Amino acid sequence: MKTQIVALFCLALPVSFPAVSAAVRAEITWGDPSLYTDIWPSQQVTRATTLKNVKHAFTGAFSESAAALPDGYAFKAAITDVDLAGQVSPPQLLMVDPKLVNRPQLISTRALTVNYFPAIRLDYTLTDPQGNILLSQEGVLVNDPSYLTRVNAGSTSTPFFYETRMIRDWFGAAIVPAAVQ
Repeated sequence: MKTQIVALFCLALPVSFPAVSAAVRAEITWGDPSLYTDIWPSQQVTRATTLKNVKHAFTGAFSESAAALPDGYAFKAAITDVDLAGQVSPPQLLMVDPKLVNRPQLISTRALTVNYFPAIRLDYTLTDPQGNILLSQEGVLVNDPSYLTRVNAGSTSTPFFYETRMIRDWFGAAIVPAAVQ
């Protein structure tokens, strides 16, 4: 019995520590979503659900990126605007179920085009282990106008693939070099 408990405890350790460490290095706060440029839902999802999914994906991208920072460094950002890749079309009649004549099903789709590239605006601060500010900027626009012409290294079926790739690329180019000098 003791062997089983120890084995289970050892299996749980690797899962719990990385999540705590990544969460400490990146702290993301969110502005008023009613002011965001484009957070419109598509495919029968509500705006609240879309916002929740965006927050989850973007916070994850920042946390993953911050894992490249040396121990003790912290990145804090306030997202002030979000403009998702593509544009949501007006709702179209998807299918009429004869049983639901009074409730036709409408669906909106997000069309990805070169004119509607992903962008976020944020205020951020990067601090070292002593709390000294290494970088700090307000109103930084992070965007990827060539998001459709770049080679896809991952799966485009990943939620918010283009936006999270944009965040990781920007973080790796603008933030990590300041911490590893």
